[in-house]
Amino acid sequence: MVLRLRAFFPKPRIERYRRPVNHKNRCILLLLLQFPLPVNKVPSASSLSVRGGDDNHGQEEWIRKRKTAQDAAATRVITGQRFSSKNFRTHPDLYFRESDAPANYVGAFHFGKSLQHYLNEAAAADQVLDTLFEDTQHLWSKFFRWFSREAEKSDSVFRAAEYENQKASRFVMRSWQGCGDYALKPHEDAAQCKAPEQSDFEIQKAADNAIVACNVCIENSPGGNLHYWNIIPDDASRLELEISVTGSPYPLDMLTDIDKQVVRIGVGDIYCFNGKAVHAVEALADHRKSRSTISFLMARRDKNTIIHWT
Repeated sequence: MVLRLRAFFPKPRIERYRRPVNHKNRCILLLLLQFPLPVNKVPSASSLSVRGGDDNHGQEEWIRKRKTAQDAAATRVITGQRFSSKNFRTHPDLYFRESDAPANYVGAFHFGKSLQHYLNEAAAADQVLDTLFEDTQHLWSKFFRWFSREAEKSDSVFRAAEYENQKASRFVMRSWQGCGDYALKPHEDAAQCKAPEQSDFEIQKAADNAIVACNVCIENSPGGNLHYWNIIPDDASRLELEISVTGSPYPLDMLTDIDKQVVRIGVGDIYCFNGKAVHAVEALADHRKSRSTISFLMARRDKNTIIHWT
């Protein structure tokens, strides 16, 4: 059975802010892809529809923060001339993630794991993550300090997601290795946050709001673009596709008639977008090359708390 997907709102908007750091460096790109508020919702399992309200409100808030901190972000987040790709490729804790989303990884991810399993891995990874930035700029620390200052301006704290004083991983560094048209198949990041084996984890509450997927591109080659569809799936559609707690993969033939943006990603780009929308990573033109990113998710837990996890 082939399900139909329908989008009920206009094409997504792209907010871009560029400012040169110096003549030797690529301009910094702060990118946030936003879908406007949907005008209606179809609850039928035979269509992918959208969730309204909090998602749009949250995205507007992230845009406002980017706009008010444009100069700070451009000058402080990345100022070095070197990146961490060599450290990543030669890292002693580099491992290969298996077939659900093939990738080379340093760091812990929560997808498909029990809560305690993830938190144990996160604690172990926390001891080695900083070594990814030896002899170069500590990009995560720069982003964390900048965003924490911006959060404080709205009386909010920015911190790792927690469970019984155990913390989520700060970030991962990864390089997708999938075959075919996409190195990472079409998916979304909301369903995985509702897995029953993580039922007490605070990301499940935060996932009711906008989920912001944050990425810093460390290396890329021709191809490797972000494909971003104008659709946010509903629970009924996930259930019929049997991806209620994975959010992956969405069949390509279902996405054919959905508006899509293809965003070219380059080294030094910071790109943040609504992870609840279906997105994918295009395969590289040369499979011998690499596309590596620093990545994490974040969302507002409550009025005064923004949490991040991996």
